[in-house]
Amino acid sequence: THCTWEQQLTLTSTINKVDLSCSFIHYRNELQAGNVMNTMLSNASVTWRLKKVQLKAWLRNLFNKKDYVVTTYNGIATTTNSYVLRPREFVVSAEFSI
Repeated sequence: THCTWEQQLTLTSTINKVDLSCSFIHYRNELQAGNVMNTMLSNASVTWRLKKVQLKAWLRNLFNKKDYVVTTYNGIATTTNSYVLRPREFVVSAEFSI
């Protein structure tokens, strides 16, 4: 039996002109009985809203997960898919309105 599911949770809080957000994504793959793979990914961001400027910073891949590997078995063959993930990164942006 092959069973796959995904759960997502995003928490956001606004304090005056600052928005704080953290998101979590959980992947669960049951490839065959007793062979279960769980993966948790997470990102965080902060946004500061001023009159004509919006500053935003992201921290992506908080847990610095390096790869995501899935192996499937079907009685005849075994297939393995490996996905290389981007490393933890910090991104800053500024948005201006005229």
